[in-house]
Amino acid sequence: MYSMTAAHKTLPLPSYVKVTNTRNGKTAIVRVNDRGPFHEAASST
Repeated sequence: MYSMTAAHKTLPLPSYVKVTNTRNGKTAIVRVNDRGPFHEAASST
């Protein structure tokens, strides 16, 4: 019910990806269930 999700431009829906926080090394598996970002200035950094 409260699982983490993500968006990606090209991965097939649904996909599962491993995401790593580079500051603390923690990882999580998230479900890609949406498309985006579509704005050129959008970034995850």
